[in-house]
Amino acid sequence: MLHRGSGARAPGAHSLASLYRGAAFALSLLVACGGVARAQVITEFFTGMTAGSQPLGITVGVDGNLWYTGFAADVIGRITPLGEITEYQTGMSPGAGPRSITSGPDGKLWFTEWSGNRIGQIDPFTFEINEYSTGITGNAVPEGITTGPDGYLWFTEFNGNRIGRIHPQTHVIEEFSTGLTAGSGPFGITRGPDGYLWFAQYNINKIGRIHPATHVIEEFSTGITGTARPRGIITGPDGKIWFTEALGNRIGRIDPVTKAIDEHAITGFSGPGPFGITAGPDGNVWFVEYTGHQVGRITRNGVVREWPVPGGAGLFGIVSGPDGNLWFTEASANRIGRISNGLGWACDLDLDGNSVIDPLTDGVMIFRAMMLMTGDSVTNAALGDGATRTTWPEIRTHLNSKCGTNFL
Repeated sequence: MLHRGSGARAPGAHSLASLYRGAAFALSLLVACGGVARAQVITEFFTGMTAGSQPLGITVGVDGNLWYTGFAADVIGRITPLGEITEYQTGMSPGAGPRSITSGPDGKLWFTEWSGNRIGQIDPFTFEINEYSTGITGNAVPEGITTGPDGYLWFTEFNGNRIGRIHPQTHVIEEFSTGLTAGSGPFGITRGPDGYLWFAQYNINKIGRIHPATHVIEEFSTGITGTARPRGIITGPDGKIWFTEALGNRIGRIDPVTKAIDEHAITGFSGPGPFGITAGPDGNVWFVEYTGHQVGRITRNGVVREWPVPGGAGLFGIVSGPDGNLWFTEASANRIGRISNGLGWACDLDLDGNSVIDPLTDGVMIFRAMMLMTGDSVTNAALGDGATRTTWPEIRTHLNSKCGTNFL
């Protein structure tokens, strides 16, 4: 077993540069609403993670932790809601390239091996890893994976152009392709509210579905614009199927009953490249952008808002965590990120405690804190009338306890 330690970055262990980065994350992503500041605060974790491991897929385990795939390091990682990371490798073949990961009906974590052409499994308590390949077509390149309504694990084969399934106890693998367009490039897959398995077809800009009992495959494309490249796919809080368009820079949605497709454009830096997508605990759909380096949220009405993650993060996967926050992988920056959804806790921007959030007082002090000023340099000429917190230690304590910052 590979066990590379655990623990989030300790308070006080930050370099000046990393502290500034953390402060910028925590304070530049705040959303004020109704006089009470709700926060979208990003925190990153990497202590215990192999350098260059390239985290991709991420899911929630029955143990209450987040589990992710380390594609380049051939590891499966676990991160607690507190940010403590441990990696596991024993039992995984070299060059496996673990990709997508999901929690199975047996309580174990199941993952695809993009390079190894296998389906893997890890026990979240014993950490035993097993791999299965019998029945998978050569060079199939397994990609997405999810639990079906029949209790099987269903997966897509990007090169094999098939939809596969594996029984969690017998480990028997079957593949299905009848009705699937040649070279369609099946990618993400999800269980739909109608009992079908829905999947994205990256190469041909379609959304497909397969019946778990009859294995009949259908494809839908009317309403998808141009070279969209559908990638990630989930069932949304509204009962519709939502998907990302990696090259179309849109979020798409298909009604499982009418099959009507609508799309919503997103923005970003040098093209957003939306990849992973998940249903948020706030009733919205959340996604991440690989090229645009942003976390995005889209409402049921199609209103999009985005929050940037600096540093060329290369966001890949995202999942709603057991702590009420959103967790995502940074493939390029080699980190696991967390963004508060504004429900689990609130960041109170009333720094001076006078019950008023004022950009000329509270805002000035936030900016100064981000510039790593301390003492009177933060509070000088920036306290509002009726302030109850008047010193830097009081304001620092308020920020660290209410907004998740780590000012020293």
